[in-house]
Amino acid sequence: MAIKVSVNEWKTNTRPCDFSLSLTTERGGAVFADFELDCENCVTFRRVSFDGYGCYETNGECTRMSADDSDRLISAIRLNEVNNEHVHDILLQYFEVNRDFLWRDALIEHRLIDL
Repeated sequence: MAIKVSVNEWKTNTRPCDFSLSLTTERGGAVFADFELDCENCVTFRRVSFDGYGCYETNGECTRMSADDSDRLISAIRLNEVNNEHVHDILLQYFEVNRDFLWRDALIEHRLIDL
């Protein structure tokens, strides 16, 4: 699964979140994942937008990311080093863990989870 990850900054305040990542998938599609941090500094999906599917508001239903993966992801963002295999693995694993909360068809089409 080849993806390209970059930090995304929304130009308006219509998508509030603690941080946002843009993922360009190997099929050329774009996915925007907006995240929140909880009181323990663990990452959770706030919303995910998929080309061809629209925007999915999670309403707090997703599983939070582990503390270790959250720390690694936040560190990578601070260092502006998000487009690497380690971050890819963290994100793909997080999509997999939350496959029952997000649009399964969109995850499969954008190859963010295995069948």
